[in-house]
Parts: sequence; structure tokens; C-alpha cells
Amino acid sequence: MWFMVLMLKVEVKKMAIKRDPFKILNLKVYPQIKPIVIASLLGVALLHSFITDGAVRAKLPKNKLDATQAHMMLEFFQDLSAGNAQPNQIEHIMEATGTGLIIQQLNLMRRATPKQYKEILTGLIRGSLPDILPIDSGERAKRGVQGLQQIWQVLQWGINNTHILKKRIDHIGING
Repeated sequence: MWFMVLMLKVEVKKMAIKRDPFKILNLKVYPQIKPIVIASLLGVALLHSFITDGAVRAKLPKNKLDATQAHMMLEFFQDLSAGNAQPNQIEHIMEATGTGLIIQQLNLMRRATPKQYKEILTGLIRGSLPDILPIDSGERAKRGVQGLQQIWQVLQWGINNTHILKKRIDHIGING
């Protein structure tokens, strides 16, 4: 399988040189990562075609989503709304696999630490955005702080809209 992905990257690289789909779509992507982005998108399309194939879909486990993170955050937001949130909830959220994935996603183009993310969650209990400093003088660390500030805004929305979040979780049928 990895060999196929590598071959796909080579073919995509050749294709990208001949015709730049990003220019057609008026997207700005760093030239160094264009082949990787295209290969990733093609890989997702290939995976999607396998999953939407009825025979393959029938073999996939039903409803095996890990919704632990979603339920923990929903409960945390509900407790914050009611003024009952406790610091130990943050510890459980930080230990969740989903939190690690959120931080990894944040770190694709930025640089932030679990400690900084925990400060954001702690700030929710205090009711104020913490003053988070970049972990170093680099550009990615500065963007990491900006990303955490954006996460703060999203979390504030979640606190104010727990009823919508609960409906969405119930709608997709994930259980904790």
C-alpha cells in the first residue's frame, strides 16, 4: 500500500509540473508541499471510493466512533454554563485521545503545547482568556498563540450553544 502511495506521489509530482490545479482554483500553496497536498487529496478520494462501495462498507464496523472527547467537552461546556465546572475535568479532557489529536492538528502549521491548550481550558473556568506567550521566538510559535486564541473563540461558542452540540452528537449517533 505504501508503495502505491509513493508511486501516486511521483505521478502527482509529474502532473503538477504540467498543469497547476492550484492556479486554476486560485489557491496559494507552497510549491514544496503541492505534490503532498495533491497526493493526500487523491488518497482521500480513493479511500472515499472504497468506503462508499457497498461491499466494503458492509464489512466496516458499525458505529465505532470514539466519542469520548465529544462527550467530555459537552459535559464540560454544560458545567461551565451552569457554573459547576471543576479543574479535574480539565485533567480528564487533557488525557483524552481526541485532545492529543486536536493539538497535533494545531501543530501542523503552528506550534503549541499541551500546557498552553490546558491554559485555555483553565481560562474557561476563570472566565477570561489567559495571556499565553509563544513557546519560542519562531513564527510557528507565534501562530500557535493565534491558533489558541481562535480555539478560545470556538470554545466560547460551544459553551453558549450546548443544546446545538448535543443535537449534533445525537444526530450522528455517537455514544460515549
